[in-house]
Amino acid sequence: MNKSLSIAATATVLVFSTSSYANRSFDIAAGYGNQYGPNVGAQLSLASEFDRYYVSLGFGSGGWGYQRAIDEDTKHSLGINQSVYSHFNLDKNDYYSLLTYNYHPDGFKSEGITLGFAIGEHRQKQYDRDGDLESEKKGPTLTLSIGYKF
Repeated sequence: MNKSLSIAATATVLVFSTSSYANRSFDIAAGYGNQYGPNVGAQLSLASEFDRYYVSLGFGSGGWGYQRAIDEDTKHSLGINQSVYSHFNLDKNDYYSLLTYNYHPDGFKSEGITLGFAIGEHRQKQYDRDGDLESEKKGPTLTLSIGYKF
């Protein structure tokens, strides 16, 4: 499933990408959820009128993603997200490959709250004391996120 999700994510970026970045800007956001690290974290993005590429960093976590506004008033966006969370005892990692939806009440490029959810695959890897893979679990996941764009 992870390979097909990666292919779908790549296809999404290629289909929705635009070469017009005349009005691009760097934006900062903070929030909770996979799009912000997969926990509490911050997001730095390069955004144009309809596209946003971002990296996120949270407590013991990080990720990257892409969003595309899908309506004329730019209140709704679809995208992809890849993120990882390393537990503080360092013997367990959570990996997420997600397709995202976000609602921007004030618009895609405006300051304000962003609400979102995502569906995709969650993998959890458990390691022994020597750092060797002990077990791996895979399954579907549904996540929620809330953030504020500055």
